[in-house]
Order: sequence, then C-alpha cells, then structure tokens
Amino acid sequence: MKFSLRQLSYVRAAARHRSIATAAKQLSISQSSIWAAIDSFESSFSIRLFVRQPSKGLVLTPTGKTLLERIEYLLQQAETLDAELLGISAQVRGELHIGCFAPIAPLTLPSILQGMTVRYPDLRIQVLEGDLPFVNSLLDAGTVDVILSYDLGLPSGVLFEKLGQARPHAIFASDHPLASQDRISLRDLGSEPMILLDLPESRTYFDLLFKIAEMSPNIIYRTGSYETVRSFVSAGLGFSILNLRPQIDHAYTGKQVACVPFAEALPMPSIGVGLRPNDYPSPALKEFVRECRRFFTPERCNRLFVT
Repeated sequence: MKFSLRQLSYVRAAARHRSIATAAKQLSISQSSIWAAIDSFESSFSIRLFVRQPSKGLVLTPTGKTLLERIEYLLQQAETLDAELLGISAQVRGELHIGCFAPIAPLTLPSILQGMTVRYPDLRIQVLEGDLPFVNSLLDAGTVDVILSYDLGLPSGVLFEKLGQARPHAIFASDHPLASQDRISLRDLGSEPMILLDLPESRTYFDLLFKIAEMSPNIIYRTGSYETVRSFVSAGLGFSILNLRPQIDHAYTGKQVACVPFAEALPMPSIGVGLRPNDYPSPALKEFVRECRRFFTPERCNRLFVT
C-alpha cells in the first residue's frame, strides 16, 4: 500500500482548511509534515491534488475533489471500525443533533432518549423542534444529524425509514354529541366549527383531506400549537383533526377530549427518521435510530395513533 491512514488524514485536513498552516495547527504537527504527506501522495500516483494560489491558498483540482470524497469515506470507515473495536459503550459518545417536528417531540423523545442518556453518559444530545419546513431545512443544511418527523415536504434524496402510519382522527370535547361515536365521516363535519392546527405542510395536508371529502370546513380558530388545539376543543369551541394522541385524554384546561376515527380511508403521513444521503452514520446516530425502532412497537402505535 502506497499510503497510510495518517497520510490521508493530513491530506483531508489540508483540503478542509485550504491552508497548510491551519491544518498543521489543528493536527498539532509541523507544516513540513503536511507538505511531505501531500508531496508523497502526489508523486506516488503521479497526480495533482492541489493548486497553490497565493490569494486563495490550497485549491483542489478536479482529480483532488474526486479523491477527497474517497478519502473522506475511507477515513470515516477506519474511525468507525476503531470505535467499534473499543466496544459499543465506548463508541456512543460525542454529540448528536436531532431535529423533530414539534407535535411529535413530547410524545416520543422522552422515552426514546431516557435510556440513551443513562447508557451513554458521554453522549451529548441537542434537540431542535419546529414546524415541518424548519425541521426539514435543518437536515438539508447539515445542522442536525437526523430528524424524527413526517414524510411531508422532505428534501430531495432524504433517506426516510417509516416507523408508523399517523392516521388522522377527529377530536371533540368529551361532552360533544359526536364524541361517543365509534367512527365518523369527515363529510358530516362540514357545519361543525373547527379549530385548525395551522402549520406549514400540516395546513396543506388538511386541505387535501377537505378536498377528498368535497367539503369546506367551518374554521373559526387557527393556531400553531398542538396543545392549544386540544385545549380549545376541550372547552367546546369546536372540533379538530389531528394525527397523534397523547397518553392522557385531558387537555391543559383539565377537561377531557375524545378521539374518534374516520369511517373513510384518508391519506395518512408516515412517521419515521430521516437521514441525509451519502452520510456515514455515527455510532450514536445508529443507536438513536435503533431506539426509535424499539419505541414504535405495534402496541405503542395503537396508543399513539387512532385506528
């Protein structure tokens, strides 16, 4: 073999920083060691990785750009293998950045992350919540490593693993005349006052349901808060359509709500985890995905989704 992993790591650092001096400082080695690694690699394979431009520093050649992708992948594989040889408890460490659709987070993440924080004390987890476009943009920009969300409006190429089907249902105050129904048709709710969960993508999804039912909803309140929807419903201000059911039937008002499934088959989003294409998942990310799979058991889905 004409190169070493250490040599490749020097080349990668130089490409990332576009500066020999910065790469040497980051690796705590001499600049001459970086130059030697680059010169040795280039001469061994008769190729040019960089063009030295005084105004721009190191600039990758087309060949260099292609090889850098292979070098990145090879070093990631080597680093992961090194971590795996240390054992699972040693490898799940560092940082994990999670994006989550806000209504999903309180119903899922506490249980998913509870065990991880106990088993892996050296793992630091950051959770960012928001509406669907915001969460999708976090993944697309590389701000988070993974998202737990719906498969609505996903960026192109995202690898999405479905873990459950979030069937829509109607929600009423517990004393509403329709609250005791086993099932109800969406078409029967056209005259009922409605509280809309008014979030991007969510709004588009609900509009689709109304078009399928050939109805115009009587929307009297709009809110971007899941719990505000439930509280308004519990106070008898109207019904709503949601896709998730909390473990308790009480809203923040202290009053109860009732969830009633729809009689007709309606489109339903999938809930799952989304990853960027071409990313090599870290051990911490792999463990998070495994925990998500463990969470979404058939029994849990039967409680979380109204069927």
